[in-house]
Amino acid sequence: MSFIGKKPADVIQSAQMLADGTVTTSKIQDNAITTAKIAPGAVVQADLAAGVAGNGPAFSAYLTGAQTITSNVA
Repeated sequence: MSFIGKKPADVIQSAQMLADGTVTTSKIQDNAITTAKIAPGAVVQADLAAGVAGNGPAFSAYLTGAQTITSNVA
Protein backbone atom coordinates (compact mmCIF):
# COMPACT_ATOMS: atom_id res chain seq x y z
CA MET A 1 0.00 0.00 0.00
CA SER A 2 1.38 3.37 -0.89
CA PHE A 3 0.40 6.85 0.22
CA ILE A 4 0.87 10.32 -1.18
CA GLY A 5 2.46 12.30 1.61
CA LYS A 6 2.47 11.02 5.18
CA LYS A 7 0.85 7.65 6.02
CA PRO A 8 -2.26 8.10 8.19
CA ALA A 9 -1.65 6.93 11.77
CA ASP A 10 -4.62 4.53 11.86
CA VAL A 11 -3.71 2.50 8.75
CA ILE A 12 -2.47 -1.05 9.35
CA GLN A 13 -0.13 -2.25 6.61
CA SER A 14 0.23 -5.95 7.42
CA ALA A 15 -1.27 -8.78 9.44
CA GLN A 16 1.79 -8.74 11.68
CA MET A 17 0.85 -5.21 12.80
CA LEU A 18 -2.61 -6.27 14.05
CA ALA A 19 -2.90 -6.43 17.82
CA ASP A 20 -4.48 -9.55 19.32
CA GLY A 21 -8.25 -9.24 19.52
CA THR A 22 -8.59 -6.33 17.08
CA VAL A 23 -10.47 -8.29 14.42
CA THR A 24 -13.83 -9.43 15.75
CA THR A 25 -16.55 -11.49 14.09
CA SER A 26 -18.63 -8.33 13.64
CA LYS A 27 -15.83 -6.88 11.48
CA ILE A 28 -15.60 -9.91 9.16
CA GLN A 29 -17.85 -9.85 6.09
CA ASP A 30 -20.27 -12.78 5.75
CA ASN A 31 -18.76 -15.64 3.71
CA ALA A 32 -15.35 -13.92 3.66
CA ILE A 33 -13.57 -16.88 5.28
CA THR A 34 -13.75 -20.21 3.48
CA THR A 35 -12.09 -23.56 4.11
CA ALA A 36 -9.77 -22.80 1.19
CA LYS A 37 -8.39 -19.82 3.16
CA ILE A 38 -7.68 -21.81 6.36
CA ALA A 39 -4.38 -23.68 6.41
CA PRO A 40 -4.59 -27.43 7.11
CA GLY A 41 -4.02 -28.05 10.81
CA ALA A 42 -4.54 -24.36 11.71
CA VAL A 43 -7.59 -25.11 13.88
CA VAL A 44 -7.15 -27.56 16.73
CA GLN A 45 -9.59 -28.88 19.35
CA ALA A 46 -8.35 -26.31 21.89
CA ASP A 47 -9.45 -23.50 19.50
CA LEU A 48 -13.06 -24.72 19.35
CA ALA A 49 -15.80 -23.49 21.65
CA ALA A 50 -17.03 -25.69 24.48
CA GLY A 51 -19.38 -28.40 23.25
CA VAL A 52 -18.08 -28.35 19.66
CA ALA A 53 -17.02 -31.80 18.50
CA GLY A 54 -13.63 -32.10 16.84
CA ASN A 55 -13.02 -35.72 15.90
CA GLY A 56 -15.75 -37.01 18.20
CA PRO A 57 -19.43 -37.67 17.56
CA ALA A 58 -21.68 -34.82 16.47
CA PHE A 59 -24.36 -35.81 18.98
CA SER A 60 -25.02 -38.15 21.88
CA ALA A 61 -28.14 -40.05 22.97
CA TYR A 62 -29.06 -41.97 26.06
CA LEU A 63 -32.02 -43.97 27.34
CA THR A 64 -34.15 -42.16 29.92
CA GLY A 65 -36.57 -44.98 30.70
CA ALA A 66 -37.21 -48.69 30.27
CA GLN A 67 -37.10 -50.09 26.74
CA THR A 68 -39.27 -53.00 25.61
CA ILE A 69 -38.28 -55.04 22.57
CA THR A 70 -41.17 -56.75 20.76
CA SER A 71 -40.38 -60.11 19.20
CA ASN A 72 -41.23 -61.08 15.60
CA VAL A 73 -41.51 -57.44 14.46
CA ALA A 74 -39.35 -56.01 11.69
